[in-house]
Amino acid sequence: MPTDQPIEESTSGDLIDRAETGIRVLFTLLFFLIARVAEAVLGIVIVFGVLYTLITQHEPSPAVRRFSQRVLAYLVEIARYLTYNDDEAPFPFREFPPEPD
Repeated sequence: MPTDQPIEESTSGDLIDRAETGIRVLFTLLFFLIARVAEAVLGIVIVFGVLYTLITQHEPSPAVRRFSQRVLAYLVEIARYLTYNDDEAPFPFREFPPEPD
């Protein structure tokens, strides 16, 4: 039964345009898939690190640790975007997370 009452606004105050919502849904699907690939890469790095440590009895190199930090930071950016905690799409729409200090 249709009513002439206005649609309630979201808690953020503004209604979201349907076209923007459609684009956001497509980006959400894209970044969900990218996150799965990044998780697989991180899994490979983890296995490499464990095997390297078992074989050499040394920690993985700083370069491997920096790379894993950047992949983790990228996954956090994706998660923030997917959960609407960040409106700006992650890489490749902005810079890849920088190397940790």
